[in-house]
Amino acid sequence: MKLLILSDVHYPNSKNDAFDIIKKENPDNLMLLGDTIDNSKSNKTIVELYEIFFDKVKKLIPINSVYAIVGDNDYSFSDEKKTLIFLNKLNLANKNKFLIKKGNMVFFHGNLETSLRQESIGKSILKTSKSFKLDILAILFLSLLIRTKFKISFSKYLFFGHLHYLGKINNKTYVCGTLSRDKIIYEKQRSYGYIIIEHNNFIFKNFKIVKL
Repeated sequence: MKLLILSDVHYPNSKNDAFDIIKKENPDNLMLLGDTIDNSKSNKTIVELYEIFFDKVKKLIPINSVYAIVGDNDYSFSDEKKTLIFLNKLNLANKNKFLIKKGNMVFFHGNLETSLRQESIGKSILKTSKSFKLDILAILFLSLLIRTKFKISFSKYLFFGHLHYLGKINNKTYVCGTLSRDKIIYEKQRSYGYIIIEHNNFIFKNFKIVKL
């Protein structure tokens, strides 16, 4: 089976069209890895944009084949109840809204920060590590923190987003890119794209990184 992972779509502020990608790849399952919605440049609410987004998604793939994680940017305390109510209607809400475990794979948005200040510090660390060509080590360290916090064993495959980075970190760890127009830390070829997973009932078989 084919799983398409789209992270940090930031709809409608997307550089690349998520719906064209879904149509092209025609996956059996779709995993939305958080920050799917971005209302920073829209007069619509997060929930209104969610409704528009999923109305389009439902025309391309059965909704019961879709999994959705809530990202830190498309989730806010003011819209928390409305967002989760909407996702519950589609049976998309998860007990841990930022993380999903399926088979031998774990999908996480990537946001360990609990405030905008912490996120700003995190971005500064990534930019500094990039300038010293240590960014892979910094992302690997972050993946270790994620595994520690959520007790994810090293036998599990970990997929996360949030960093707007696209690539394989090691044999069990993948960062899933972005479609966003903004907030790009890395070069285009290391930012834009998505990941395809071949799986058997969510048991990992193979993967492909598609750069845009």
